[in-house]
Amino acid sequence: LTTSPGARRIYIDLGARAPESSVRFFQKHYAAGSAFDVYAFEADTSFAPLYKKLPNVTLVQGAVATFDGNCFFSTVSSVGSSMSRFQRGDDFELNCLDLAKWLHHHVKPQDLVVVKMDIEKTEFDVLPHLLAHPKTIRLIDELFLECHHKETWGVLPHTYNDCLELFHQLQNAGIWMHEWF
Repeated sequence: LTTSPGARRIYIDLGARAPESSVRFFQKHYAAGSAFDVYAFEADTSFAPLYKKLPNVTLVQGAVATFDGNCFFSTVSSVGSSMSRFQRGDDFELNCLDLAKWLHHHVKPQDLVVVKMDIEKTEFDVLPHLLAHPKTIRLIDELFLECHHKETWGVLPHTYNDCLELFHQLQNAGIWMHEWF
């Protein structure tokens, strides 16, 4: 992989969970993966101790959203979990981060940016928000996306066709797209 002089290689893991689930996998298997600066976004604070001494890895404690501020995350299993601006039942409160704003503050257009996104249905809010701002979405060069839909994950309201439409829009925006499971 080549980058422009002065450009960085950045891996952004949205919904990182434990480092072994995708950060370490990326560093080991992606071409020159160990040379990337890593930003691991994780809302679940129980994973924070696992990131303490990892070189070139910055843990960003919070959930990815289209706004900065408080939000609520469901306490059900990861397959059925979801984020909301409003508390529902036993949801717990956490910090939400506007991904578009974060990208503008931390990434330059010349940087090589690879993103893994596993954000439990919030991709249907965040990605259209980014796509509405071409300069922002183009800060991402490559995207691995776990798209949550009825047919595979059993979660409503989105279908696999909704995911295919999202993939198509991302590809049309110039994003090198892959499915992540």
